[in-house]
Amino acid sequence: MSQKSKFLQWIDYRVRVTTQDGRMYVGTFLAFDKHLNVVLSDTEEFRKVKAKKAGEPEREEKRILGMVIMRGQSIISMTAEEPPVLYEKKGDKTAAGPGKAAPITRPGTMPVPVSYTHLRAHETGRNLVCRLLLEKKK
Repeated sequence: MSQKSKFLQWIDYRVRVTTQDGRMYVGTFLAFDKHLNVVLSDTEEFRKVKAKKAGEPEREEKRILGMVIMRGQSIISMTAEEPPVLYEKKGDKTAAGPGKAAPITRPGTMPVPVSYTHLRAHETGRNLVCRLLLEKKK
């Protein structure tokens, strides 16, 4: 199994990423590329801060970052925290998915007149508008 297919299995998982400088990031794994750069959403950063005084223990600081792109070269490890969350619609027992295609019907919209359906493929923008206005005046 290639590394690409292993990473594809982790899409939408909540993951913990450890970097070379000792910081840990916890976020939702959205994407990666051929350099293994990683995109995380809803990311939180955890880092250990050394004590200023000799007797005090180390403390851990937490920062909320949001969307993060991490360079693959700096990543040491990546582990799964929790699987993807499937949302359910009220009254519908099917899990979230790609959706159902349906036309948009809005009040006040007008269908495209039949005379405009013979548009030329090369016409766009201003040329198209000018030609349609000239046809309308005739």
